Amino acid sequence: MSRVATLLFTALVALGGPLLGGCTWLGNGSGTFESTSLTLERCDGEDPKTFAPFRLHANFFTLNVYENEAEIRIQDGGRDPGFSNFILLHIRDWQYVSENFTAALPIDGQLIRGSLYLFESCPDSFQATSLQGTISFTKIGSSKNARVEGTLVVDVIDSRNTATIVAAGLSGDFKFRIAKGPPYETFTLWPGTSN
Repeated sequence: MSRVATLLFTALVALGGPLLGGCTWLGNGSGTFESTSLTLERCDGEDPKTFAPFRLHANFFTLNVYENEAEIRIQDGGRDPGFSNFILLHIRDWQYVSENFTAALPIDGQLIRGSLYLFESCPDSFQATSLQGTISFTKIGSSKNARVEGTLVVDVIDSRNTATIVAAGLSGDFKFRIAKGPPYETFTLWPGTSN
């Protein structure tokens, strides 16, 4: 059977606090990202909006690992992504990153691709963004109870015009512990397969 395992995580409290209890969908987690400002077009209606400063407080995390690729979602709250603010990281070589995680890895669209989505703060914006910079993991893994910790330092770029910086110097830290099994793990059955 072909399936994609979506692993949901319960995060460790910042500064090494105890593991939070409860269902991850309720928003457990630890991560804060800040920039001096961020401006998006058509944020609310036709008007652009500048957040000064811009802050994303993440308390919900997911990891999708499939074959040798992975996606990490760092999100504010456990709502549907279409109504949330989150950072999405697409790792194109999970094995390489797992073996070389202590180095500052480039977020450049080659090894790791990143985007910032602000569907909660800017519901009317159609402005696609990409991240350019680095991520440094201090811990990484995909097994049960593995810890994933890292630091992100990026510029947020308008994907339509890579010369336009939406937010300069967005940076922050995150940490979480992987929880597997119900209710933390879901499976997708692809068309044409059976269970």
